[in-house]
Amino acid sequence: MIKKERNYIIFTSPKEVMDIVNQALNHLPALGFKPTLSFERVGEGTFDNKMIGAVADGPSHKITVNIDWYESTDNQDLHYLIWHETRHLYQWSQIEKMHKGQPYLDALKVIQQWEYELKNYIYNTPTTEFAHMKQDMEIDAYSFAVFMLFHYFRKPDGQVHIGLPPMTEDEIMDRVNKSANTDFATFRRVV
Repeated sequence: MIKKERNYIIFTSPKEVMDIVNQALNHLPALGFKPTLSFERVGEGTFDNKMIGAVADGPSHKITVNIDWYESTDNQDLHYLIWHETRHLYQWSQIEKMHKGQPYLDALKVIQQWEYELKNYIYNTPTTEFAHMKQDMEIDAYSFAVFMLFHYFRKPDGQVHIGLPPMTEDEIMDRVNKSANTDFATFRRVV
């Protein structure tokens, strides 16, 4: 049976989450900045309910974790969402590098698309769910998180069990399969 409840403990929980961020960073090129974490309960500013587990804020290089979600999720989902949000920080790092004239790794067209989507971000609500999930930056972040699940949470039969957005499931799995076949040590965005 999977334990689905944990307590937020100020002395150990931030380290647990930062270890998950660092695990993701081992599979990504250097960001050029050090990510930080913050934790909030529902109603303290960022989160209206415990359905949204965490959010990344590129300009501040920070992931904010919903404590109420953290305390009610299982270990696989915790990893999955933190890896997803870490990939959003990577996307932001590529945008920053593009603007600073530094070397970046993804295609310019891809980075420009991520920047456009960040500036015109479609939040996930019941009426905007389809448009939200079809954003390239979301497909990319989901693909990275699923790639990580195959790396760390693969079942003995080689599968992982996770719910994916049905409108982008095929595209996500196509990217994961192409990337894994290219280089399983580092996630690469494969179109």
